[in-house]
Amino acid sequence: TERALQADVCDAGNSITSIANPIGLSEAHAEQSRRILECDPLRSLNWFNLARALLWTGEVEESIEVSREGLDIAPGLWLGWIHVRALIEAGRYEAAERAIDTSIDDPAWAKSALLLMAAKQGDRETYEGLLEELRTGLDLETTIFALQAYSWGGRREDANRLAALLDEHPWGPWVLWQEANWCACDHAFDLEVTPNFARMINDSDVNWPPRSGRDYPLKDW
Repeated sequence: TERALQADVCDAGNSITSIANPIGLSEAHAEQSRRILECDPLRSLNWFNLARALLWTGEVEESIEVSREGLDIAPGLWLGWIHVRALIEAGRYEAAERAIDTSIDDPAWAKSALLLMAAKQGDRETYEGLLEELRTGLDLETTIFALQAYSWGGRREDANRLAALLDEHPWGPWVLWQEANWCACDHAFDLEVTPNFARMINDSDVNWPPRSGRDYPLKDW
């Protein structure tokens, strides 16, 4: 991964960002993402990769600015999401609500952003209401946000139940890695409930869990 981050390339795709941030190489990833963005500023993913790397390094205000500029030049769903997430991390909740309305046109992603905002504010009542809407109206557990939604709100039993189910699938360990990456909530689930994933982590030299430096008031693990 370190060699890949040093490469002088014009396209890193989605693979490097999925690995570099969780294993603590966000600064190097951000540096490479800047170079790639200069090479191709019309690809929305390039703006997203830089904005997300900046969130992982704690440079929240710069992440907001990068993602806002990117939305003007190369709008995209993922970029809209990371812009909203950066606003939420900065505590700019009114701006985040406006951005959800203007930058996220997918109902499940928009509702999940509102749920994340409630969780970050420690608003249990609003969080639970949005969770129920996602479960009944949008079939939450078929979306990318299911495990994250449970983790953000401290619903440990639900997070572990879903993680164990995913772990049984041949692609499960990679999905669980991505869940932890997108959650950015340290322990998205307990490692002992995912023996296949745990074995791969234990066989590697990866420090687990990924440390995001972000707080979730409703989550106590």
